[in-house]
Amino acid sequence: MALAGSPDVGFVLLEGRRIDNITTSMKHKYSQILDETTALGDADKAYTPVQQYLWECSIEGFYNTGTGLAQEGLELTGNQVLMYAPFGDAIGDEFVGVDGPHGKITTMMERSKLHRIQADFKASISAAGDLTGPVTRAQDVYTAGVPTYESRGMVQTPLSTVTDVGPTNLTTLDWGAGNYTDQEIGEAVGFLGISDIDVDGAGNFLVEIQDSANDIAYANLIVFTVALTDGITGQRVDVAAAVAPGDIERYTQTQYEFQGVSGASRTATFAVGLARRFIVI
Repeated sequence: MALAGSPDVGFVLLEGRRIDNITTSMKHKYSQILDETTALGDADKAYTPVQQYLWECSIEGFYNTGTGLAQEGLELTGNQVLMYAPFGDAIGDEFVGVDGPHGKITTMMERSKLHRIQADFKASISAAGDLTGPVTRAQDVYTAGVPTYESRGMVQTPLSTVTDVGPTNLTTLDWGAGNYTDQEIGEAVGFLGISDIDVDGAGNFLVEIQDSANDIAYANLIVFTVALTDGITGQRVDVAAAVAPGDIERYTQTQYEFQGVSGASRTATFAVGLARRFIVI
């Protein structure tokens, strides 16, 4: 049995803003919505799934209004890209990503303590496997009477800083044999979190997730384009698997490039997560 603790958390990015360095507590849970179907005369309560699933997350940390930190991200409206690595920041470690809204923000002030803030997030998980909610290695959806959809999320690129002009290929992630080889059913969802960037004259910072059947010849699977004005950002892009040549291959890698003429001060700090869902017949 392998145990894990708070030092094992790889990163927590909210719309690209790194907040794990001010976060003190983080909890998430997955729920299958049930309806009580107990009838008159039944001795015990009975519940039936309604084929709706819910992901909830609560984040608590120090109140900090600094640029690029949690408070700035929480003040944004609409959905926000939240991505985190609960058990490490190495390629292939478990990854969770979601594009969802925060439902409630609580500011806490107490004598002899630093101010704190708590944010609660919610998102739906489709039983049909369309990845509208978060995806993680731990989330397997089993619904009676229909095919089973299973999802898995891994760190594609650990949070790190790059300065090369590119295009530069980063370390390959091997998804293994079986369902992840020549995947023709299901989807892949890529998450990009940029916590710091200076293009220094370049037009765009291009990040791509590529796939390959043999770990030699790669083609674009998912493309993120960060415009000069985007700065710190979080993005989510999904792609559906299809019959070859539209299938998703076993091996994936990240490629990045500072496009246009850039100076020597160019730099970008980013992480990439990739999630895949397939049918289990």
